[in-house]
Amino acid sequence: MATPAAVPHLAEFIRSRKAEILHDWEKEARHLSSARRVSRPVLIDHLPLLLDQIAALIDEITAGRVSAESKQAAREHGFRRLDAQVAVPELVREYFLLRDVIIRRWRDEHGTPASAGERSVLDRAIDETLIASVDEYMHVLRQEAETRTRQQQEAKREAQEAARAREDVMAIVSHDLRSPLQAIVMAAAGQIRGTVTIRASADDREVAFAVSDTGPGIAAEDLPHIFERYWRSEAAGYQGTGLGLAIVKGIVDTHGGRCWAESRPGGGSTFVIALPR
Repeated sequence: MATPAAVPHLAEFIRSRKAEILHDWEKEARHLSSARRVSRPVLIDHLPLLLDQIAALIDEITAGRVSAESKQAAREHGFRRLDAQVAVPELVREYFLLRDVIIRRWRDEHGTPASAGERSVLDRAIDETLIASVDEYMHVLRQEAETRTRQQQEAKREAQEAARAREDVMAIVSHDLRSPLQAIVMAAAGQIRGTVTIRASADDREVAFAVSDTGPGIAAEDLPHIFERYWRSEAAGYQGTGLGLAIVKGIVDTHGGRCWAESRPGGGSTFVIALPR
């Protein structure tokens, strides 16, 4: 049995027996459900740093000062355990098991239990590291939850904005479509002079639909622009949004078709949509 003078300080004992402590801890930790789910590197690679920190904390506690920097390894351990999907109760058991392994190896090597003072300092060092690990674990968990909440709120806002935008577009489309519908109604009611004719034709390549009127026609300089978004002729009696024909062209283009207009002043206009068969 070693004499009290020959018994090394607990912090030095942990540093000098780090490999043996890790060996004993790994063997017993494998009985934990969390340890059975993770690889060996995930389970133990960070433990040497954690043991160094516990030893450093024992020195600081003995000297009457504990710095925040000395808990960095514990915070990293908490983060890694969260990343490995280890539950908090399992994280706590890992620390308790580590304390038991250190005490048992001390007793086996020195033939006597650690003194009450040594045990008290070890308990505090383990508690300090455990609290730092759990705090970091919960801090990151809260951050992730807040991020998910923000993402859900953002997705909800985007969905609401998309719904509003769709309503706006539908309102614009409905507004723009009133002009030809009104023309048809007015022609049928005899309120305007002229006719609207709808024709369909087909060949081996495409099917075409043509809408013709006997109205005043479109000026030659305006004809190239009528399918452009927001374009409106200054001579037009109806000042809409300038989106009706642009929307028609967009739909036809999406289906691989083509559309065009034929007109001459005083000779009416014909709008043609041709879609591939």
